[in-house]
Amino acid sequence: VSFFVDCSNISPTPASITLKKGPVAATSGTFGNQSFVFSIVSDITVPVLDGIASFDEITIYQGSLLTSNFTYSSRTPNAKFILPNAGIDTDLLNVVVKGTQQSTTQVNYTSQDSLFNIDGSSKVYFTNKSWCFIRKHQVASVHSGKDFQDACRP
Repeated sequence: VSFFVDCSNISPTPASITLKKGPVAATSGTFGNQSFVFSIVSDITVPVLDGIASFDEITIYQGSLLTSNFTYSSRTPNAKFILPNAGIDTDLLNVVVKGTQQSTTQVNYTSQDSLFNIDGSSKVYFTNKSWCFIRKHQVASVHSGKDFQDACRP
């Protein structure tokens, strides 16, 4: 999807425009009497050049961006974090881990399907159809898009 935003009537003209992650387009029941929502999984910022902000070849995904937060406890070191949506696209899962819910520092985890090529310092998570396993951290935030915490990963 490509489109532009005319900023020529905005004063002062902004240096950039950001399209926030989440829903960006929807249909109105014209496809078999069904409506569809389309979303982006991360913010997209583009410069404003000569009063025009051009968003070119943006990848959008059918569905809503969901966020789930989980809290890790050392009392349950092998906890499984169950994602609340059985139809989630795990290829877009994003896992971000924070030391506490209030922390501004976060670590991104990557999806892994093998125990090869990882070590004790690897920041990885594993998925298994309806559950997501995260290694040793305290707060996990799961989004069905791209962005997460010390847990499962869009």
